[in-house]
Amino acid sequence: MNHYSYYPNGLATATGTVQATGLNSIEIYDEYQKRVERFIYLEDSEQFHKGDYIRIYYHPKTAVVAIIKRMTVLEYKENGQNLGNIFRDNRQK
Repeated sequence: MNHYSYYPNGLATATGTVQATGLNSIEIYDEYQKRVERFIYLEDSEQFHKGDYIRIYYHPKTAVVAIIKRMTVLEYKENGQNLGNIFRDNRQK
C-alpha cells in the first residue's frame, strides 16, 4: 500500500535528491518512502542536476509534476542567526 502525504483533492508531495533526469521525466530518491520514484515532468528538466535537493508537488494518480522547488540545507549557527528556520531549545533542564 502506498503512502501519500496530500489532501484528498490536492497535490501529493515528495522530497529528496535528484537521481536522474530524462526528456520528460525526473527521478528522485524519496526520503520518506526510502526508494527512487519517477515523475513525469514536461518542462525543462535541465535546470535540475543529480544531487539537487528538491520538493515535488504532483498529482498522485498520474505522477505528473505540478511544481518543483529547490530546497536548501541550512547550517546551524549560534544565537538565532538562521532567522527561526532551525529551532534549538536552549532552556536549562
